[in-house]
Amino acid sequence: MVLGFLTGTLSRYGYRVVQAESGAQALRLCKDRGHTIDLILTDVVMPGLNGKDLVEAIRSLGLDPKTLFMSGFTRDVAAETGFTDWASFIQKPFTPTQLVGKVREVLGAHEKRAPAAESGSGTSRT
Repeated sequence: MVLGFLTGTLSRYGYRVVQAESGAQALRLCKDRGHTIDLILTDVVMPGLNGKDLVEAIRSLGLDPKTLFMSGFTRDVAAETGFTDWASFIQKPFTPTQLVGKVREVLGAHEKRAPAAESGSGTSRT
């Protein structure tokens, strides 16, 4: 449900979205797609590979996409995972306008379109 909302919203605003159902799948997609991914949008708290660990694993591949973390949990719960990047964070629930605004902010773009956005990595689970 959340994954569909994210994909639909970002697609309507002109972003190309690649979905992943889990952190492990997102990591495989990043290995395959490499430098064509500009943004990773991931939950902070996920089963298996959490958002912070996912981004660290992606960066260990020599990739450095921008990241936007989200969570429906409180900041205290998110912080228990070691998460500290509150500038690149959006609290669930959020509206399509809030999501797109935050994506634009993180990408540093004021345009309507961006080359690519990675969405998912377990977001349908929370």
